[in-house]
Amino acid sequence: MRFGASLPPFLAPLLSIGATLLPPHLSQRTPPFDSMIANLYQPGEGICSHVDLARFEDGIVVFSFISALVMDFTYVGEGGGATAGYTRANEPSPLESVPMLLESGSGICLTGDARFKWAHGIAERQQDLFEGTRIQRKQRISITLRKLKPNQSDTAVYSMSDSLVRDGKH
Repeated sequence: MRFGASLPPFLAPLLSIGATLLPPHLSQRTPPFDSMIANLYQPGEGICSHVDLARFEDGIVVFSFISALVMDFTYVGEGGGATAGYTRANEPSPLESVPMLLESGSGICLTGDARFKWAHGIAERQQDLFEGTRIQRKQRISITLRKLKPNQSDTAVYSMSDSLVRDGKH
């Protein structure tokens, strides 16, 4: 994990693309991102379903490389799961899951409700089934770009999911 205004120069193309994925009200922030985490996943590995920590601003961008796979989004409601079981009119029911195909070279931006009301995770399995197509997983690299909220510590900041992946307990 890396923090600070001076992210490695090799990230410049991804930082630029990531900024274009942000909605207009977030794309003007300077810098657009000040933290980065890169993960290497072996075939069959996943990451537990989670909502990124509140210490990060809205607008999280995730790039996926080498292998396609399915990421599952699960509605958790207000508070990132703290009120699971409670729904307002016109909101999805708790634990509703929506699969999304992440192709190699793709990027997604989590903002608004997608950032705060939907958890995202990747199941541990060797292959995915998406819209009738079987996808064999290969080694995969993900790069996540985030921005810390003002006055947040830049030391020892990682979500439980980050630590689970880092420690190999996913």
